[in-house]
Amino acid sequence: MTALAAPSAEASEQQVPRGIGASVPATDARAKTEGTFPYAADLWAEGLLWAAVLRSPHAHARILSIDTTAAAEMPGVRAVVTHADVPGATTHGRRIADRPVFAHDVVRHHGEPIAAVAADHPDTARLAAAAIAVEYELLDPVTDPEQSFGAPALHPDGNLIRHIPLRYGDPEATGDVVVEGLYRIGRQDPAPIGAEAGLAVPRPDGGVELYTASTDPHTDRALAAACFGLEPDRVRVVVTGVPGATADREDAAFQLPLGLLALRTGCPVKLAATREESFLGHTHRHPTLLRYRHHADAEGRLVKVEAQILMDAGAY
Repeated sequence: MTALAAPSAEASEQQVPRGIGASVPATDARAKTEGTFPYAADLWAEGLLWAAVLRSPHAHARILSIDTTAAAEMPGVRAVVTHADVPGATTHGRRIADRPVFAHDVVRHHGEPIAAVAADHPDTARLAAAAIAVEYELLDPVTDPEQSFGAPALHPDGNLIRHIPLRYGDPEATGDVVVEGLYRIGRQDPAPIGAEAGLAVPRPDGGVELYTASTDPHTDRALAAACFGLEPDRVRVVVTGVPGATADREDAAFQLPLGLLALRTGCPVKLAATREESFLGHTHRHPTLLRYRHHADAEGRLVKVEAQILMDAGAY
């Protein structure tokens, strides 16, 4: 496997400043500056297979059937996995484990993963994923967070994830001037230059190693181990270069299909997402609706602020 670039002998001989207040150079700064540092998209391993993920084209639908026969029979395809192939926990999440590894009964957002394929060539993997036949019954999506309070529940405990009332000071205070406003913040995606990629390598002990640009490897390991049905010490997360430490490096996404495919095939499996796949597959910053009522005295000093902030957390 390609290893991270080691500092040159010349660099290691240079005196490194030490002590409180010293400006210590990053150990990988030279390699990144010279363009020789291997990010996840650059990694390679002997016997490498390529992965592709089939994602829902619908925002909300009931899955009636999934037929992987045509994909599995394609030359070069080594494995096809769906929800039925998840050996451990079938859902995951950092605070609430409500996001399925693969959707199997209901699709709750556009781009939700349905299945994954491992093949000898990336084009073969993508063609095989497209050959998986999924029958859907379309359902009405809820695209406005205000409508979600009266909409059918996406989850058994309803559509409201959390209600946080905050009160401080005198609630009866009023100002000479009152200004009300309604503000909207759209969904945001930082789209870092480095596209998402990962490599999963099976271990001799039946475990797996995940090479990915993670900003929380300990949580990623716990989530992956639970879904793989493994003890945490049999899952190793190796943090590669992080080309933009934003939300898309924070939540488990394609690492879980990659690990399942590596465990199923016994071979290293790699996925390098396109920009479109990244937008569909990773989390985004919440769109928000904000209502404010500001009270001020005659000289413009704030007396009271009343606010209602409604954040659209999406399907999970």
